[in-house]
Amino acid sequence: MKTAKALPDRSELKRTRIAQAQRPPARPRKLEPLLTVPEAAEVLMVSPRQVRRYIADPDPRERLRSIKIGHLVRIAPADLEDFIRDHRSH
Repeated sequence: MKTAKALPDRSELKRTRIAQAQRPPARPRKLEPLLTVPEAAEVLMVSPRQVRRYIADPDPRERLRSIKIGHLVRIAPADLEDFIRDHRSH
C-alpha cells in the first residue's frame, strides 16, 4: 500500500518564500564595451570604410557581425576576435 507524501505545512512554505525574497538579486554579467567602426578599423589596421564593407558583406561566413543601436553601429570585441580568427591565413 502506497503512503501519500506529506505536504509541507503553511509555516514552512512561508519561511521558504521569505528566504527567497531576501536573496540578493543575481549580479549582471560585466559586459565589455562595444567598439565603434573607427576603433575596429584601428585594431584591424584598415580604414573605417573597409570595416563597413566587412559588415555589409553578403556572405554571412565572411561578414563581420555588428550591432545596430539606432543609427549607430557597434562591434562586440568577441565578434571582432572571431572575425580575425576566421580570416587568419594558415
